[in-house]
Amino acid sequence: MKFQPIAHIEGSLWRQRVMARVAEAAPASARLTLVVAPAGFGKTTLLAQLAQREREQGVKVAWLNCDSRDADAQVFSDNLLAALKQSEVRAGPGRSLLDHFATVVAGIADPVALFIDDYDQAAGAAVDELLCSIALAAPPHVRVMLACRSMPAIPLARLQLAGRVRQLDADLLRFDHEETQRLLAGCFPSQALESVAAYTQGWPFALQLARLRAASGRGEGWSPEADSPLPRRQLFDYLAREVLGTLSQASQAFLSDVAILEEIDVAAANAIRQHDNSLHHIQELAMLEPVVVIAASCQSARLHPLLRDFLLHRMSVQAPGRAAELHLRAAAYFSAAGRVDDAVFHAVAAARFDLAAQMIEAAGAIRLLVTLGEPRVRLLLRQLPAALQQQRPRLRLLLLGLQIEDHDAQGAEAEIARIELQADLQEPAEAAELAVDLRLTRCLLLLDDAERLLHFSPWAQLQAARAEGRHRRLIDPLFLGLVLPVELFLLQRYGPTDRAERRVGEVDALYDDIRPLNTSPWVWMYQLCNALARGELERCEQIANESLKRDLNYIKHSQKSLGQLLAAVLGRALYEQGRLTEALGLLTTLVPTESVRFLEVLAGAMVDTARCQFVLGHPGPAIELLKQARDLAFEEGLPHLRLLAAAVQAELELRQDHGEAAASLADAEQLAQRWEEAAAGAVFPWLVVEALARSRFALQLQAADGAAALQTAERLLTLAAQAGRQLAEILAHGMRARALARLQRVPESEAALLDALQRAASCGARQLFIDLGADTMLQLRAMAPKLAEPLQRWTGQTLQLWETLFQRGLSAAETFSERELEILRELAKDQTTKMIARTLMRSPETVKYHLKSIFAKLGVNNREDAVAEARRRAQLP
Repeated sequence: MKFQPIAHIEGSLWRQRVMARVAEAAPASARLTLVVAPAGFGKTTLLAQLAQREREQGVKVAWLNCDSRDADAQVFSDNLLAALKQSEVRAGPGRSLLDHFATVVAGIADPVALFIDDYDQAAGAAVDELLCSIALAAPPHVRVMLACRSMPAIPLARLQLAGRVRQLDADLLRFDHEETQRLLAGCFPSQALESVAAYTQGWPFALQLARLRAASGRGEGWSPEADSPLPRRQLFDYLAREVLGTLSQASQAFLSDVAILEEIDVAAANAIRQHDNSLHHIQELAMLEPVVVIAASCQSARLHPLLRDFLLHRMSVQAPGRAAELHLRAAAYFSAAGRVDDAVFHAVAAARFDLAAQMIEAAGAIRLLVTLGEPRVRLLLRQLPAALQQQRPRLRLLLLGLQIEDHDAQGAEAEIARIELQADLQEPAEAAELAVDLRLTRCLLLLDDAERLLHFSPWAQLQAARAEGRHRRLIDPLFLGLVLPVELFLLQRYGPTDRAERRVGEVDALYDDIRPLNTSPWVWMYQLCNALARGELERCEQIANESLKRDLNYIKHSQKSLGQLLAAVLGRALYEQGRLTEALGLLTTLVPTESVRFLEVLAGAMVDTARCQFVLGHPGPAIELLKQARDLAFEEGLPHLRLLAAAVQAELELRQDHGEAAASLADAEQLAQRWEEAAAGAVFPWLVVEALARSRFALQLQAADGAAALQTAERLLTLAAQAGRQLAEILAHGMRARALARLQRVPESEAALLDALQRAASCGARQLFIDLGADTMLQLRAMAPKLAEPLQRWTGQTLQLWETLFQRGLSAAETFSERELEILRELAKDQTTKMIARTLMRSPETVKYHLKSIFAKLGVNNREDAVAEARRRAQLP
């Protein structure tokens, strides 16, 4: 078998992707192709498949399997010549002597592919030089393909400059996902197949073993921890012989010790081995790539899962107890380095659950919600027995913090009281730490109170906690790191924007001091909320887009609440700009039944979505969604959501001329009383305050009480100015304008509307004018010609948006036929019956017939009243 492939390619997977790369990779002028990969990566099979393809294409194929005798350059050259002769290759003049072999190759007249396998057996200075001379002398129709486990010591730079060599590594030989699927098709259920693919990471030898094992009926129900389709003894023997057998004893000992590490970095390896030569060993492991993956800096490495499992198994057999000792060293190292995740993992692996619990507490206990974030804290605690968690008060408080973040704080007060009683039983130092954790937990509990209490005033408690945090900042910066975000979140919901902006700056500076933090992306969410409050709508998008580029994976996989808040806030910003379809696309990604139950998220998922649907011409689904929001609020005890949904529903009912339904709902939910409370200074979320003002204003206008409506608008303006809520100020100016117009105070009305326009044009808010109704839009249309540029252009664009919405047949489509709508639009242009008939190419009698139907539906008797009523109902632009 010296001159024949030892691989059997019948039934093997033909990998066209790899074969194409071998044949076509740059440079095209290459005579020598080096395929370099560790054992088990299918080098021989690939070369055998290439040889078969060459034969089928009429190319003569010569093959040489190297062994230790080929390390003699003369023997190697003799065997190469024998391989060529056996393949009936016509060579040029020359003998088998080493000095003349390049001449032999240069004289080959036929197209030839020479395959050299296991070159590592032959590699040496003289043989490497001969290989180089062959690559330089070979004519274009002679190609040499060589497989070896490590790069031969040939003058690569010289060959590369001459364009005579191409290199292919083990990464190319890995099976990609599609190839793995084809190789294992029918061998495993789909879920098991994905597990096999992930576990083997494309290693051809391991995949082939899995396929052979599956053929024996061992493919069902596989998991790496259970009944593996990989025959462990065969695999482990192979790893010991073919992979580790190439390393020195020192490197093998190094690998055995560091196998407990998921990532082998120099400092960690030195710490657990209690030696300082780990960098040298990591660099030596480069010869095993990609079974061992070395970082570009050569400062760290990762082991293939199969190799790692083998090393850990061998350690458990040969040195029982050694793994636990190494895990404890690793736990101590990572704990000192502040890497609590890794420290706890290794303490648990050593079965030292008590030590793992101590490390969690030493890292800050409830403060870990700041440094790690909720998902990673959950993973930490899941590693500990539930009984141990309940035995340690600080861990119980951490669990309670997770419950609060899940909006599941039922029984929290009672649990805190029980833990307070236990504090007296602790040692003084432990009691002091527990007391601080209790204060932090009570601070965190304010987030749940904010969702469930209608009247809520946390400011004194937050002020005290903030003062304590500033006092403790040097010794315990994470105390303030938990308190400030709680205060900031509540300020952005309730309080003045300028104070929220100051807190954002303080949080940002604090996070800079105590990085790295898993929660630091929340800073830009705070900035986004402040920008929305200020009415800086374009900046909202800019912040969101820039942050998504940086933190997309964090949002998708680590913080569901952050992603949902992002969609809610950005959806609101898009709605305010009149970009309704885009807003709806974002808002409908929110799922109100999921665990993230912030008012802002629920408002986006249900209330803002309903607003979008209503304006886009779907009032029925909009009202139904608001009813669902009220039902959810009742069931879950969420009074602010209930008020918000009721206020918005009352407003939308009025916009459909359902005055009785709106008034009944307002009475049932005490909307007037709640608005009076808000106007008098009661603390409600700003979303609720604004919605209450809008519904109250609409009801007062519907009752023809312009004076009361004006008072509501002016109260909202005062509240909005005090709170720094720019969008609410613009809305209040618009409401004033409409109320003043009802009171026939036209100059004052136009001045108020002009003020609203100027503010809105600077921030891009358009939708609030459309929401104010047709009277406001008609007033804008009348004012537009008198406005100076660029305000006139901006107003024209807002009017165009309004007209476009109604041309799509919003609510009108549910009232009039398409023919009636056409006639109504022409009627609005002050056209006579004959002119309408001529424009629509209908008879005057047909137009008169439709006009009678239109008058009846609108409850009017003439053309002028029909146009006015249709506009009042927002059925005409």
